[in-house]
Amino acid sequence: PLGTTYADSALNAATTYNYRVSAYDSAGNHSPKSASVIVTTPSLPPVGDTSYGVYSPTAVMAIDGNTEEFAAAEEILLTNASGSEGRYRLLYDTEALYLAGDVTDAQLNAIYTEHDGNLWQDDSVELVFDTLGNGGTALDSDDYKLFVNLLNIHLDSNGSDKIWTGMYESAVVPNGSVNAAGFDAGYAVEMKIPWSTLGMTCPASGNMLQFNLGFNDRNDAGALEQTIWSG
Repeated sequence: PLGTTYADSALNAATTYNYRVSAYDSAGNHSPKSASVIVTTPSLPPVGDTSYGVYSPTAVMAIDGNTEEFAAAEEILLTNASGSEGRYRLLYDTEALYLAGDVTDAQLNAIYTEHDGNLWQDDSVELVFDTLGNGGTALDSDDYKLFVNLLNIHLDSNGSDKIWTGMYESAVVPNGSVNAAGFDAGYAVEMKIPWSTLGMTCPASGNMLQFNLGFNDRNDAGALEQTIWSG
């Protein structure tokens, strides 16, 4: 091209390219090619958005309510008006996406004991995945909603299909007296969500996956608070 600068935008991440330059005039005469210039493009960010990166675990994951495997993962902190806190971390491998939550809550409450109950009205964690990243105000066939409450009960849907049942594992360990008077400190929750449950294969490193994370909190009087993180 004319000029002394050139921008090459059709490049892949984490790839080395070799450039040589030749000048030419209006008569079509070309100079010898320059020495090579070697450049390497940077890697894309990890799976996740610019504010949260999801990485691979360093050990075999056990879904048992012990969240120590997630210690090195980045944290999403959600705090509600009552002072309860949810600290959430995610990891992934070729099989599944993993979530751990460590919740501080002085009032542990959950009343729904059957699958697909109104778990947003309990102490629970809620995940909504937009696997195509196409947004919208309504849930489509590429959107998946998964809940786990304090009693380790599931609620799940795929788009507008409320009957759909997702195949995923979870474990919840309360620290206190659920639905009873006494000392309550909080609870730990773990989830293993196979990529196949979300209708997809494991994203390549650097790909983006849009999701919302909800921290649902029910107090002793039945009042509800929901705190949402979106990425």
